[in-house]
Amino acid sequence: MKRKIMAIALAAAVLSCDSPKATSVVKVDNQRMSASYTTEQQFTEIERTKYKCEWLGCELTKEEYELLCTLVFCESGNQNTETQYMVALTVLNRMNSKLFPNSVSEVIYAPYAYEVTTWSDFENYGYTEQAEQAVKMALLENRYSDEMYYFRTKYFHRFGVPYLKSGDLYFSTEN
Repeated sequence: MKRKIMAIALAAAVLSCDSPKATSVVKVDNQRMSASYTTEQQFTEIERTKYKCEWLGCELTKEEYELLCTLVFCESGNQNTETQYMVALTVLNRMNSKLFPNSVSEVIYAPYAYEVTTWSDFENYGYTEQAEQAVKMALLENRYSDEMYYFRTKYFHRFGVPYLKSGDLYFSTEN
């Protein structure tokens, strides 16, 4: 009920605009609530700040989503989108495993997990559209082994099982 009231309030705010070019779109369901306001000069969208991982069956907060995008950019920003997608999968695969913590933040900041987290001001590095696209792809599906947890440059890790090379990165599985 509260969501419907919020949606009606958003729609009313949009429709109260003086511009004849204003439009309102409000969708209320379990997945998304949004209101759009469009004029020749302005476009604004308000939406729920959850990002669903289809194959893992969980939702990331906006902060977790942005942290994952930042990690992907910092670890593999010089790689193609497919390789960046695979880096994002290492985090999501770990969240899905009993061997690792089950939150984005805990996985990313686990000791010795991702070197970039030791960089000064890591969380404020930002990310590119390409890194964000790779994360969106990873949230939709996992086309690789669900045990692909590790990667590095130059050669495969001494632990785990060599899995495949993508771009300049070597990915390994647990078994």
